[in-house]
Amino acid sequence: SWDAGIMKQSDTDDYLTKVMAAADLSSLGQPSGVYWEFAQMLLREIRNTDSPSLDDQLEWARSQIKFLSNHEFRTEEAKELFPCKEANIQYVIQKTEELEAQISQKKRSIMLSV
Repeated sequence: SWDAGIMKQSDTDDYLTKVMAAADLSSLGQPSGVYWEFAQMLLREIRNTDSPSLDDQLEWARSQIKFLSNHEFRTEEAKELFPCKEANIQYVIQKTEELEAQISQKKRSIMLSV
């Protein structure tokens, strides 16, 4: 579900439900390269394009920071098996800064060519 623009994953207090929820979002805790490739695949699927615009990529990266920051693996096993979530937040922050710089550069190029 979505709450204030943040995707929320629901589970119950049932242990097996928590395990399934962790497995479903295990990519969040994978090494940054694996996580980012999976996130980009989802963006391409959501936007129904192989080449999302820079603006779409930036919006997606910002939403991923919110999502990662608000997500919590709810079993000790998941926390141990998928330890890279915090590193992925920093990785996406870096990607966001890179995308912002690319968009700024593109806008400058357009302004200079006019």
